[in-house]
Amino acid sequence: MAQDTCRKCGKPVTRDEKGLTKKFINRGMETYFCMECLAEHIGVSVRLLEEKVKQFREMGCVLFK
Repeated sequence: MAQDTCRKCGKPVTRDEKGLTKKFINRGMETYFCMECLAEHIGVSVRLLEEKVKQFREMGCVLFK
């Protein structure tokens, strides 16, 4: 069963954070990172991840509908 909290810090995760985890880590993931922990994990800024959510949504990615 999917986990609805960040696997690192325990904070509740949003649908977009679940989508980012799947997009950047593994599409089959059932545990997720919050935006801050994912940014730290992959070595980018939270701002970049926020921009990527907008970009993926505009591209029609099903993970961000």
